[in-house]
Amino acid sequence: MMSRRVLGCLTGVAVVFCLAPGFAPAATVEGMLEEKALVNAYNPEVVDYLLEEGKAVLPDDQRQAALDQLVTALKQDIEITPEEQRAAALAAAGAGMAQLFGGSSGSEYGGVAQDATYQVWKGWVDSAFTLRRAGYTAESEAFFQKCVEIFPYSDLRGRCAIGLAMSNPNEAYQRLTALTEANDNETIKAVLPLLGELAGSEGFPADLRGTVITRLEEFTGGMKKATFGVAACRGLTATGDDRAVPTLQKLSKGMMNQDFYECSRTALLLTFDDRSVVPMLEKQLKGGTFSSTTPSERLFAASLLMRAGEPAGFAFAEAELTKKKKKGGLGKLMKSSSDEVDLRPALVTALVRAGGDEAKRVLRAAIAAVEKGTWLETWIAIGLLELGDTSQIALAKSA
Repeated sequence: MMSRRVLGCLTGVAVVFCLAPGFAPAATVEGMLEEKALVNAYNPEVVDYLLEEGKAVLPDDQRQAALDQLVTALKQDIEITPEEQRAAALAAAGAGMAQLFGGSSGSEYGGVAQDATYQVWKGWVDSAFTLRRAGYTAESEAFFQKCVEIFPYSDLRGRCAIGLAMSNPNEAYQRLTALTEANDNETIKAVLPLLGELAGSEGFPADLRGTVITRLEEFTGGMKKATFGVAACRGLTATGDDRAVPTLQKLSKGMMNQDFYECSRTALLLTFDDRSVVPMLEKQLKGGTFSSTTPSERLFAASLLMRAGEPAGFAFAEAELTKKKKKGGLGKLMKSSSDEVDLRPALVTALVRAGGDEAKRVLRAAIAAVEKGTWLETWIAIGLLELGDTSQIALAKSA
């Protein structure tokens, strides 16, 4: 949404711009375009306006001239020089070294530096997408190609691959597929999910998507499975294509596939609405003295079942949140390792994430049963408030 300042400056048929300090508020479009006053006054709000509401206000020639001037800086911004590439890469590497070897202060410095350098690279990507929206396809495409090859952040490379696919899906596919043959395992693990995101992007050809699925499946078997299986699973999920389901089903069961349960079962249930995993998840919920299921596995199963609206997940959460604490004596001696972990705080968070009337009902039952005056009681009250239930708002306020 545009700011009031910009809305006040862009009004009516006689559009006026006040884009930066020093601009005369009454300056007309004609005058500003003739003076090329917008060249150094990039403002994303005004670009958005010209791409949307401004279509009905300005004549096409004036609107295009204004865009040409406004995005001049953006065009320069995405022309990353080799020196800029090296400086940003060295800063990112230096931040990583500080985190590894600098102790607590170095870790803090490293986190700040990593974030700062990431924002620089992200700004270039944002600029390229803005240019593409404004119709500057050639410039943005050249940037996206460079980004996929050299950027140090895998999520930004993924955004660039999707941007490239908007105009040239074949080129994007070839570039990302080439990276799956790299000698560096970390690069391959970063690229496989991005390849899936590319295949699942709007307008990506269905036949090429099938080729991507086949390529991803190659990393879910044999010697590659242990190293790349999870990344390939994420890629298959991102395609959103039903042709990925058989492979995900294989990864969702069997003692040799436990490392892939979380990814594959989540994908099948939430992305592909495959309810065949529900009995598997219900089995995961069972703990007890002789159970080998870990607390984290039980929490995962409950959370996933609740997100899918399955009663078993809510029943588990309610039982955990309302049960009485065990006393000492024989009961304490016979506690299993899975019972020693208090799942209640995480279950409150999972209920809030799942949302809906059933989640609120379980939280109301929990707050009635939990120890009074504890932080957990407050945590449940805040959870109810997040879901729109104000019955415990006084407790949340007092906290």
